[in-house]
Amino acid sequence: MSAESPQTFLFINNEDGSTVTTDVHAANAEDIDRAVAAAETAFKKGPWASFTARQRANCILKFADLLTHDTARIVQLETICSGIPAGIVNYFITFTADTCRFYAGLAETIQGGSTPIENDSYGIMRKQPFGVCAAIGSFNATIACVALKVVPALAAGNTVIYKASKLSPLSTLALGPLFVEAPPGVVNLVSGAGSTGSVNTGKKIQELAAKSNLKKILLELGASRLRLYSTTPIFKKPYQIAQRTFSHSRTSSALVGNNNPLATSRLYVQEGIAEQFLAGLKASFEAASAGMGADPMEESTAFGPLVSKQQYERVKNYLEIGKKTARLVTGGNPKDTNGFHVEQTIFVDPEPTSHIYKEESFGPVQIVKTFKTEEEVLELANDTEYGLSAAIFSKDISRVLRVAERLECGGVVVNQRKGLPQALSYGGWKQSGLGRELGVESLQEFLQLKSIAIGL
Repeated sequence: MSAESPQTFLFINNEDGSTVTTDVHAANAEDIDRAVAAAETAFKKGPWASFTARQRANCILKFADLLTHDTARIVQLETICSGIPAGIVNYFITFTADTCRFYAGLAETIQGGSTPIENDSYGIMRKQPFGVCAAIGSFNATIACVALKVVPALAAGNTVIYKASKLSPLSTLALGPLFVEAPPGVVNLVSGAGSTGSVNTGKKIQELAAKSNLKKILLELGASRLRLYSTTPIFKKPYQIAQRTFSHSRTSSALVGNNNPLATSRLYVQEGIAEQFLAGLKASFEAASAGMGADPMEESTAFGPLVSKQQYERVKNYLEIGKKTARLVTGGNPKDTNGFHVEQTIFVDPEPTSHIYKEESFGPVQIVKTFKTEEEVLELANDTEYGLSAAIFSKDISRVLRVAERLECGGVVVNQRKGLPQALSYGGWKQSGLGRELGVESLQEFLQLKSIAIGL
């Protein structure tokens, strides 16, 4: 349906500053009310209310197939808005399609239970969907957010209203026609103004949810992403780890993309390998900076521009803070291109209170901290109000297991660049969020338990 709101967005190409479109509407309260009404009707009265788990699974599988076939168009819309290179967007599309197929397979596994209560009574436990679910996506993993938030909700039998980030809504809005097997009102995609991100936004949402009718909330908020490298590296030379982690291949470049949520905020390196490691890391980053300004629509392009002028100015401010509070190894300046590019930057051993150490820049800024002992690095790594994810590189499996157990975060990967697979749930500790995404646990987040006692 068309929007009632007269407000529209101006989108520019972050690579060259040209206008992309001025015809994307920002949904107002009336638009959202209409979306809620459509979702509620579909859940209570529409065909979706009587869909079996197999039918819901078929809808999700059809979406995955159409998404895969429509990759080129979705990539173009996402890249031109967010600046994320085509190769990385392709990775996200593959991830989304795989996640769809994972949850389609789980749709028919939703089970309750039964139990005898007394001699004359019997108990049944049922798991049922909540109804209308609302989700808000981020600008730095637009397509993947649909997989993480919309798909498990649908598999559980809910209807969904999904708000794309105001910074990159085009690819999300283009997904609407791909839900062809779902009845009208089941999936509602909207765009809107306002800030969609950060811990403060999550707290406001939680407060409003509590004041209304105690809505259930799932939050993936500020991140504390770190990597630990010990004196027993998994490769012969420490810089080879850096080159593998920060290479130009389409999948690994997602780990250091200017706008990417997989980017590592903090990197801890044991002193015995620090000098050699930094040399390799510096060479890898400088090679990446030299390639900036290439067409992000080319598969070989590893790094695109930042998502907006506002983010560009924010990252430049972090660079100036870093120059005053840490040792600059390479980069540290805007890149001389037409778009919002910043050099790949490395800061070493920042002051403990520095903003570049305590906060995420969402830019190509790598913080490296050296350490001596296992106890020291655990204290450093856990000294944060966030706890989303970590990666450990070491041949010493005993050390890996000890450190992984004591890290205060929701997910840990070991000796690999890839993130957690679909089968393992993912979510933050501390102020990094509430609830879980991926895995069976995510499906359960969208179900509520009902107990029924039957007299015999």
